[in-house]
Amino acid sequence: MPGAARAINVAQNRGWLDLISDTAVALASLVGHLLGGGSITKRNYVPSISEGRRISTSDIKKAFGQVGVQSELRHKDSDNQATEVVPTEYGSIL
Repeated sequence: MPGAARAINVAQNRGWLDLISDTAVALASLVGHLLGGGSITKRNYVPSISEGRRISTSDIKKAFGQVGVQSELRHKDSDNQATEVVPTEYGSIL
């Protein structure tokens, strides 16, 4: 199966294409957090989101969890980079 078709199947099976659901609200939350304090890597299209004044890393992890995606912290102990929350699965599909 081509990668794009597999991605659509994963998104459909996880409820990400259902626009009227709690998952849709959680996805919208992630998009807002991504636009407000995140980025998407150019190499593999995986989103990462940093905490801000009104959002904590635990809130971001919760939003990832609400769409059924596990996440982890990256750069937690770095003095030179912000701590980011990144998905550990389905990142490029998400």
